[in-house]
Amino acid sequence: MAKFDPKIILDDVRSRDVALLTMLLATDRQAVALFRVYVTLAAALISAAVAGAIKANWAVDIWINVGVGLSASGLALACWYCIVAIKTAKVGMPGKGAEFWQWARRDDISEDVALDAYLTQALFAQDTNIEVNRRSSNCLRMAKRLGVGSVALGGIVILIGLSGFASTAWEALSRLL
Repeated sequence: MAKFDPKIILDDVRSRDVALLTMLLATDRQAVALFRVYVTLAAALISAAVAGAIKANWAVDIWINVGVGLSASGLALACWYCIVAIKTAKVGMPGKGAEFWQWARRDDISEDVALDAYLTQALFAQDTNIEVNRRSSNCLRMAKRLGVGSVALGGIVILIGLSGFASTAWEALSRLL
């Protein structure tokens, strides 16, 4: 088997470590940005529901309050997924500590043994980072879906209520029964 230059191997491993950590950071930043938007939107929706509840037209208000409630609840759940996506996790950092290099410099440790130990530790750290990224990405994906879905569902409920379609359907159904 052909020998590889250890410098090329180490540079490649470090590049992958940095790329994995960059992905984790990007996911965290997206989750924080979504959290800010969702909290602001949920607060505005709750304020609108309270203002709508003060108004005297109960037949219209119920649809608005249900739609707003669905949207705000969905956004609250999406916020929770954003928080889970950014929760503290143990990640593998690139490079090795001083204790590794002290061990690797010993006279009884060959370059091949030190390189194998380095790669074994790097593989463990990369596997850890991939798992953290998978979990965070799944939570971020769910937060995005919930955010968009809850606002769309709330809007549909409000439109159905305000259009009179639900009242007409209810009236027709009550006459049939």
